[in-house]
Amino acid sequence: MRSPLEEASILALAVSSWLLPACGPAAPAHPTAFDRRASFDLNCPWQQIDFVPISERAPRTYGAVGCGKRATYVETCQSRMWGGTDYGGPCSFVLDSAIQVDRPAASGAAAVQTHADPSQGSR
Repeated sequence: MRSPLEEASILALAVSSWLLPACGPAAPAHPTAFDRRASFDLNCPWQQIDFVPISERAPRTYGAVGCGKRATYVETCQSRMWGGTDYGGPCSFVLDSAIQVDRPAASGAAAVQTHADPSQGSR
């Protein structure tokens, strides 16, 4: 059974999801740590990178696509244990694949060329 606060939150989310698509999503004014990380890895301005959710289950996984390149990131979180209870800790996204470079194939379809990321093991 939902509390009145949960009901109000769901209603507000439903109304906003109905009203806001006409305006489009607001672009973030400043890059997040994930934006900066993907921008560096892909050698691409953060404003030109699209993030695609791959898995919302733990660990969350996202794809980053921009400037003709793509990579996969997985969320890692530090555990903060106290008295046998895990209170969670700071989370970050870590590169979980080689950087792939999209290049046109002879038939016109996109092909993927893989480049290993030399810093992948040090993260």
